[in-house]
Amino acid sequence: MQVELGNTAPTTVAPDAADPDGVVWEPRVTYVNVPDEYTYVVADSAADLADETLKSLGRASAAGGVTHMPDQEALLSVNAAWGTQSSGKPTWVWSDNPEFQTLLAKFFDCPAGRPDDVEATHHTLAGAPGNAGPDAEAAAAVAVADAPSTNGEAA
Repeated sequence: MQVELGNTAPTTVAPDAADPDGVVWEPRVTYVNVPDEYTYVVADSAADLADETLKSLGRASAAGGVTHMPDQEALLSVNAAWGTQSSGKPTWVWSDNPEFQTLLAKFFDCPAGRPDDVEATHHTLAGAPGNAGPDAEAAAAVAVADAPSTNGEAA
């Protein structure tokens, strides 16, 4: 399963060498790939399942956290990955599995689904907000290379 989470408090973003001010880019999308063999329990109510999982995590936090919960490996893997990537809670969640997306939204208490303007507002795999992706960058580079010379000489 693929999961995306809206991250407004990234903890693992190193300042880019091209950014002398060391500005941390946010918000960004955090991506988690959950192995297909990881399971999660589909309950009659995603809310009840999320509540039970949160209780289990709460009980285990004093003992160093949950490292195994039968039939909830998928949820635990997303929760563990999120803990290494952000100091806040997700602003939204998306998954290619609608049932798991509902569970994650309830678990993290945030909206389900990508915002319509995610590419315009978040750093994604396509790059900075407003970037149309690698194809747009390549097209821009070709346009500059094909542009007539500006120094008065023939190209």
